Amino acid sequence: GRSVGAIYASFSRESLMVSGAMALLAIFAALMLWLALNAYPVVEDSLTIKLQKAVFAIEANSFLPTNLTDDGRMFISPPYPALLQLFFIVNRQTSHALLVFGFVNWAICGLAIYGICQRSEVSRLSSWITLVFVLLSPTLIIQGTSEGDDILVATPFLLSLLFFLTWTHS
Repeated sequence: GRSVGAIYASFSRESLMVSGAMALLAIFAALMLWLALNAYPVVEDSLTIKLQKAVFAIEANSFLPTNLTDDGRMFISPPYPALLQLFFIVNRQTSHALLVFGFVNWAICGLAIYGICQRSEVSRLSSWITLVFVLLSPTLIIQGTSEGDDILVATPFLLSLLFFLTWTHS
């Protein structure tokens, strides 16, 4: 049989680093999914606050503020994520469904980032390092395990960028 050193030497440094990045992301993904399935939303009434933006938009007959004197809450974040999360309330889902939805968006963001790196002809190792740094940033970890708005806005943006790069390369 081969020794451990010989087996270790047969792998390139790049493949070991990519495997380490994969393992790190897999561990964090498992922990985040466990948290999403067992924790409760950070702010129980956060959807109540978010839905006010949708009500203001409906009253103004536009999702865009009409002038600078409009209610300032419309500028904080768009109302679309609240409308998307409203699906879970209307269908009487548990609060864990919101957190799992955030986790799914976190994972989709990761796939989109990796795809963007590959379409931009970034090396495999650089793509994985970028993926680790972005997905394991504190903000995205929190967004991926909460009912936050930012990840719900980032996901379609990143997917649109990926589809655009795919279209321009075809």
